[in-house]
Amino acid sequence: MDVMSVSVNGGASVAVDSDFSERSFFLKAFQGRYLTFVLSQTSDLTPESLSLFQHILSELVVVSPFAHREGSRILILYEAHAKVLQALQPLLGFFAKQMQHIPLASSVATIPSVLWQATAAGTDKRIVALALAKPAEESFIEQVVRLGLQLRMSRLLWLEQEGGISDEQGQIQGFFNSARLADLLRSTDLRRYSLLHGFQRLLAGGVKAIVLCRMSELEQELFTYQGRGSFFSRHPYCRVRRLGLDDFAQSVAIIRKGEQEGFLLPRSDELLAQVLAGSFGAFILEDRLAGLCSLHTAGYQEEKMGEIVSLYTLTRFQGVGVGRQLLSHLVQEARQQGLLYLFACTRHEPVAAFFQRCRLGRHRHSFYRVAAEELPAAKWQGYDPLRKQQMICLRLNLGE
Repeated sequence: MDVMSVSVNGGASVAVDSDFSERSFFLKAFQGRYLTFVLSQTSDLTPESLSLFQHILSELVVVSPFAHREGSRILILYEAHAKVLQALQPLLGFFAKQMQHIPLASSVATIPSVLWQATAAGTDKRIVALALAKPAEESFIEQVVRLGLQLRMSRLLWLEQEGGISDEQGQIQGFFNSARLADLLRSTDLRRYSLLHGFQRLLAGGVKAIVLCRMSELEQELFTYQGRGSFFSRHPYCRVRRLGLDDFAQSVAIIRKGEQEGFLLPRSDELLAQVLAGSFGAFILEDRLAGLCSLHTAGYQEEKMGEIVSLYTLTRFQGVGVGRQLLSHLVQEARQQGLLYLFACTRHEPVAAFFQRCRLGRHRHSFYRVAAEELPAAKWQGYDPLRKQQMICLRLNLGE
């Protein structure tokens, strides 16, 4: 693994793992669960993409008592079209011993029992591949939707050459809850309406999460916090709670990521432990950490002030309210602790503008800019003078 060194307050260095343990975290999160992949004529079926897909599947289904991994379950739904069948032959052959291959199915009436038999306890068949032959009156999308409603998959990954949903500037829009998806479907010039309408029906019918991405981007989508495609969820997109022991590893990974990007102040392991003690996380689908922040009060008790530190949201979830929910939660926590003020410091104008936009608390107040000298003196003890000069300082009054 590549390791980089970043300087921290006082000149010490911290070794930062550039892989952030993201891959191991998601492999653990997926173990024992079904991941359903959908492939069709519109998937990127190049030898390079399929080779990557084969590698990813091999890693997902691995069972390792040494790594305490039981592997994932895989369902591959693919269109019974000559182009798709020909492209998948090497893949199907490679997994012959691990795969229950159902060559053709024009009816989904008996599929649940077939899937249950193929993945019963003790079986070595961890992959089920099902070719769907579309009836004349039904599209492939419609057939997958019908099957999805019957099986209520927990996570479905639809692999298309076009990838996720882009905005007018060509940027992938990373996240859609049911409300945002409904807004998207109301667009009069929307392409891929049938596919997204199918997603809407699947989410309403109990499918927990859907991802739309390219096969060539699947590795980043599955094994990184940022992802590469568009992520769809039926549930309320965000729940904020205090971080627990099981959340610390991925929280540290995300904080280190923010440090490398220059948005967060690099901290030693000891200082980071202090931050985690007062941290809250915003979670998608209970297990996907979308952002976090911490309320730091040590040294500020006399002024009854609290500092918001390590506020960071992953790019995928920016613009959908994750940061604001985190701030709102911290305002409630600060009031419960009897604090009169909250403050935050940043070197980035867009971050400062975000704080100033948010209307928080029962009086809907927002952060406003103050001079560094208006913050507690303890904030600046041992602080790099040059960095202090670059800081934009913001404060929120809670006492009104």
